[in-house]
Amino acid sequence: MVLTGRRLSADEAPGYGPVSRVVDAVEGVTGFARKRAPRRTNRLDRLVVSSLTTGVARVRAIVLSGGLTHDFPATTARLTALLDASGLAAEVHTEVDAALAALPGAALLVVNALRWSMTGPGTPDRYRARAAAEGASPSGPARAALDTHLAAGGGVLGMHTAAICFDDWPAWGARLGGAWEWERS
Repeated sequence: MVLTGRRLSADEAPGYGPVSRVVDAVEGVTGFARKRAPRRTNRLDRLVVSSLTTGVARVRAIVLSGGLTHDFPATTARLTALLDASGLAAEVHTEVDAALAALPGAALLVVNALRWSMTGPGTPDRYRARAAAEGASPSGPARAALDTHLAAGGGVLGMHTAAICFDDWPAWGARLGGAWEWERS
């Protein structure tokens, strides 16, 4: 699929919209593909198609980026380009609470980060030693902001390391659809 910056007509995406295009583009870049049911237009696709066809301000996507051992600046730059080409205005945050606080009015949260407490069961000592300086956990208000976002129909796109994030918040794994387990994942 080729992503373009052109405006879409409403009939161009009956069942396959811009958010689905972002997921396909990410799968194409990473080589990761998953089996799934046939596409249906979701709420985010309808919002994006609506904004592209009416000329109204673009739909926002909040991107949480950063962390250890991965080139997050490079992957986030690629993700924001894909989001932009699909009609989503990406807003990048490197702090967990700032990203989640920015969710009101956004259609999508993209987690391209490795932000976790670094103290959970099974965490290797090499990370535990860095927990005080590098560990991260969403505050209560930040967690509530994500719950509000999801209750309003907002989406979450978790990239590669999203499953390890927020290891001290069991509800995160439930919302994402999976969680990292040291010695098993």
